[in-house]
Amino acid sequence: MDFTPENLTPESDELTHFTNNLISNIIIGFAILFSLAILINWYVDLNFIQFLTGNKQMKFNTSFVILIASINLYIYHKKDKNLKIIFKLLSISSIIIGVSTLISYFGFPLFEIDNLFVPNGITPEKMSPASAVCAISIGFGFLGLKSKNILVSNISRDLIMLVSLISSVVIISYVLLIPIQDKTIVFQTMSLLNSILFFLISLLLLFKKQNSLFTIMFKGTFLGSKIFRKTFPIIIIFPIVVANLLLLAIKEEWIHIDLGIVAYTVVLIPFLVMYFSRIALQLNETDKTRQTLEEALIDENLNLTHFNKALDVFTIIGITDANGIITYVNDSFCEISKYSKEEILGKTHKIIKSDYHDTDFFKNMWLKIKAGEVWVGEIKNRAKDGSYYWVDTTIIPFKNEENIITGFMSVRQVITKRKEKEVLMK
Repeated sequence: MDFTPENLTPESDELTHFTNNLISNIIIGFAILFSLAILINWYVDLNFIQFLTGNKQMKFNTSFVILIASINLYIYHKKDKNLKIIFKLLSISSIIIGVSTLISYFGFPLFEIDNLFVPNGITPEKMSPASAVCAISIGFGFLGLKSKNILVSNISRDLIMLVSLISSVVIISYVLLIPIQDKTIVFQTMSLLNSILFFLISLLLLFKKQNSLFTIMFKGTFLGSKIFRKTFPIIIIFPIVVANLLLLAIKEEWIHIDLGIVAYTVVLIPFLVMYFSRIALQLNETDKTRQTLEEALIDENLNLTHFNKALDVFTIIGITDANGIITYVNDSFCEISKYSKEEILGKTHKIIKSDYHDTDFFKNMWLKIKAGEVWVGEIKNRAKDGSYYWVDTTIIPFKNEENIITGFMSVRQVITKRKEKEVLMK
């Protein structure tokens, strides 16, 4: 049950799906073009790439891994067998590049994989260890995320989340203007643009997995998902902005580092408490409204129960599906027909047919109710013991939201005595 007052309509859900695919394709397209441009730039100088990267030659293998990941994202849901083979080969290539780079950091020259791709005479800078871990994780993530094995799928999801974590650490370090020399060697040479692309690719890959935590939180219509989306920007942006200002103040020696930490805590905690208090108040109002509606619904159900009991005493009720198969009868129906509910359910009204009425009588009745109109008439039925009884009958069609008939309800009153008197008077 959805605790929110509204659900997405099919039209809005389709629009959301289209928008998400458009954004996803734009990110994938940009990542492919940008990484290709960087790779080409190793052979042909491209001025706009040098402008974007501050005249720095971005690492060949890192850009190659991003290209691999971008292509794999694009063909992730493709069912073509050849594309599936390419998908696996690219994933394995990403793993090999990452593993080789990590091993080369321990002094094994045979694993200097960068030299396999770049022009002769150029000594490329290695991928950072953080980028190598991202390459390995994203490769295994692609291979295992689609697995039907829950354990493998969960491990792959965690590896993709590790890529998001590593890249977000680098992005935040750039936002906070932390000097390169102050970063740990694991992150020192990981560029901002590649970190952003790793981060976006990992998020898109997490969204590709249906029913994943990220998909539920960012796309869900339930209240918890809506709260998450509402608080997420504040949780991320506000601490970064405050930390950036405090680091600037400490760097300029406006305040001492100890005071900076205290100031960060003093500013951050009250703001978050106030912000979440407002959300809590909104939730209280929503919950109060829900409780009021719930109590009103209980009262309505209670009244409806009393009404149904009264109706059962004086009225014969039967409900069928669109084909006339009986799906519900009340006690009065069983009492007058002498059949038990088990004997009636799943049958048609032929079980109580008396053969008194001709074929045209029922044909005209079906034509009217199939057209969505209410039929009213008197019918002579036969009980299980062979006795006959007359009922004044009203048949009401049920329709769904698309105006298609889904069933019928018949409401009957016994008029046997009146009909017998009419016969005597004749």
